[in-house]
Amino acid sequence: MQLSVNSQYVAHLAEQPIAFICHPYHRGGVTRWMADAAIKYGSEGRKVYFVTVVPKNRFFSAGKAETMAELVMPYKNVVQIVTESVTGEFELGLPEYRIEAYTRLMKQHLPVGTAVIVSDDPDVWAAAAAMRASFLLVGVLHADEVNYFDLASKYAASFDFYACVSKRVAAKLADRVPAWPRARMAVIPCGIKLPMLQPQARATKVCRLVYVGRLTEYQKRISDLLNVALKLRELKFDFQLTIVGDGGADKLALQAAVQNAGMGECIKFAGWMAKEAVASILDTSDVMIMTSDFEGTPVAMMEALAAGCGFVGTRVSGIEDYEWVQGSKECFRIFEVGATSDAAQKIVELASIPFAQRTGAARLIAESHFDMATCLHRYDEAIAGISRPCQAASAPKFGVAGRLKSRLLYTMRVAKLRLASSRASRL
Repeated sequence: MQLSVNSQYVAHLAEQPIAFICHPYHRGGVTRWMADAAIKYGSEGRKVYFVTVVPKNRFFSAGKAETMAELVMPYKNVVQIVTESVTGEFELGLPEYRIEAYTRLMKQHLPVGTAVIVSDDPDVWAAAAAMRASFLLVGVLHADEVNYFDLASKYAASFDFYACVSKRVAAKLADRVPAWPRARMAVIPCGIKLPMLQPQARATKVCRLVYVGRLTEYQKRISDLLNVALKLRELKFDFQLTIVGDGGADKLALQAAVQNAGMGECIKFAGWMAKEAVASILDTSDVMIMTSDFEGTPVAMMEALAAGCGFVGTRVSGIEDYEWVQGSKECFRIFEVGATSDAAQKIVELASIPFAQRTGAARLIAESHFDMATCLHRYDEAIAGISRPCQAASAPKFGVAGRLKSRLLYTMRVAKLRLASSRASRL
């Protein structure tokens, strides 16, 4: 939908400070977009803040992920990083402990009237809502998942605008929160920084497939990757599948299933990779496969198309929107969730399209729909349409009783996790 833009406000966008508030660790496409968007705004001369916390010691749930501060720190000349060090209580204590930390940083460092864009963390949404009097609030619904619609409904009285990453997400928001004004929402896919296209890296007769994402059955349906590969083997199709990402029991189960099926030679697990390493994999891949049960608009899909990869994915939110756009005939295919035979057929179909034709069409889709500048222009339009006075306000305080309860909960959880780890190491 087109937004009504106050032209006088737009003329002074350079004076409008922007802030992104984010969970401390990189957790995939959502948080990566937060960092990249902040960097893009800052590189254009905008006053931009990135609000997060830095753990003194690595969180139990962090895995190999980088902190968000680490992602943004190389750009501290254009992005003002607003942060403080936190202990493990931030991870394992009460939500109120985390909310107070975020609101304290907002209160101390953000100018009144700053437009605040929140990540997908419930505590971040709660913190932003608590500071509504001081800031303009933009919520982003990053996926077709119930928790986003729950957040949008819960904080409807506090937020000024909702950005939906796909048409399906926007339709569900209208259905789940019917009182929300249509003028205060829009479909805005997350943007990416378009890399240099390097098509010369794909000079091979073997079709190089790639999957990038969390290795879980929930949402990602990773067992379908093996089923697609088995169908390709039945078709006597020559391929290599590289699986990029990390996971727990589901990853181990898939690895075992791959070996049991005798597919170890053509399916490789690359593990977790930093963004630069993922980009290198995409530069040498022909087709990305995505088997998800639901999505938002997958950043992995955007990055694959930007690198010139063809794409075969499920008919879900944010994928289905691009089935018929210019260029899709040469590089883009959709199959129904679980229809692995159809997925295999469509991979073979895409692989038969001349390399230069497929690569050029993929890049065209990325340039037309996913460029970060286009994305942020839409956010500027949204922010320009918000008309609400802001004033300095106090941040909520976490009482003594709450602090004691949070510390006790943290202590108990740490002891439980350490005991479980000790038992696992003896097995």
